[in-house]
Amino acid sequence: MIEEVECLECGKILKSIPNHLKKKHNMITSEYLLKYPNALLTSEKVKQEMRNSHKIIDNMMLPKNKIKIVCVEGKKSQNNRVFEKYEVECEMCEHKIIIHPYKLKQNRYFFCSRNCFHRSKKIKTKSGITVNCTNCGTEIYKNRHRLKRNKSQHYFCSHECFKVWYVGSNNSKYGIRGSKHPRYKITKCVCKCCFNIFDVKPYESIKRKFCSYKCSSDWRKICPRENFSHTEKSRKKMRLSAIKRIKDQYGQIFPNYSLKACKLFNNLNRFTGWNGQHAENGGEFYIEELGYFVDYYEKNLNLILEYDEPHHYNSDGTLREKDLQRQKEITEFLGCKFIRIKRENLSIVYSLAQVG
Repeated sequence: MIEEVECLECGKILKSIPNHLKKKHNMITSEYLLKYPNALLTSEKVKQEMRNSHKIIDNMMLPKNKIKIVCVEGKKSQNNRVFEKYEVECEMCEHKIIIHPYKLKQNRYFFCSRNCFHRSKKIKTKSGITVNCTNCGTEIYKNRHRLKRNKSQHYFCSHECFKVWYVGSNNSKYGIRGSKHPRYKITKCVCKCCFNIFDVKPYESIKRKFCSYKCSSDWRKICPRENFSHTEKSRKKMRLSAIKRIKDQYGQIFPNYSLKACKLFNNLNRFTGWNGQHAENGGEFYIEELGYFVDYYEKNLNLILEYDEPHHYNSDGTLREKDLQRQKEITEFLGCKFIRIKRENLSIVYSLAQVG
């Protein structure tokens, strides 16, 4: 039996030549055989090993379990060679399955499905015990990890059983809850709106001031705004931080403005010869220290005009408190003249144009 073959190109002795030809000489087997017609490509020992791999495996190599093995002939190849397969039984359900020969070498146990495989795994690795459900008494299996973690020694077959046991009156530790519990405490508070006495829990006594949501909403309407709103200082800080955040995110801030107001301000500038700054003429003037934008500002005269829509006024016709406070802050800071223009009454604009 020839165990090794010589490469006629370089004289190297190998068991098989095809891979050597491709890597070293960049040559395929057909080119090599054309050049050397009587050359051998593989040794007889390698050929014999390849033949044996497709034969029936000896009984010594079979897994040591109760598996019936029967040779099943498969389809024939182009070389009229028979591919052999084997019929085995599933380890769990004894269902017959057909496998390839190489699997007999690799595996010791065979399964028809994933379910059978996992079932066998559970049986092999079972290290726990069966216990009774604390509520209904049904037997359940718990592994050693669950048994270690459970300190109360109470086990349940379902979440419903746990809920029944937890809330039940028979459970002295957990069942007696709320007002039935001996250590339950309540404190009494007086509602600020209706002056009724109501019960609250100790940790709620500091926060709760009303007996109901209705009382809370009624008291907000009756009582002055200062009880709920922030101080002027804190509102100013929040306003400035909000403007800064918008500028950081978007680069520039553009407040909403009225097109009618801009048209009016443009006409005023044309008639008087002023160059007042507004939304469409250099953008609204921004007071950085206060965080306010004004509709119209004439720098030379130190004059501010505000164009007021109906929503700036209350139902009785008086200006809203928020706008009054804003006007007061601006006039105190800039020391300017502040004039308000109502949308319904534009006579003040004509008088300003005449003065200009």
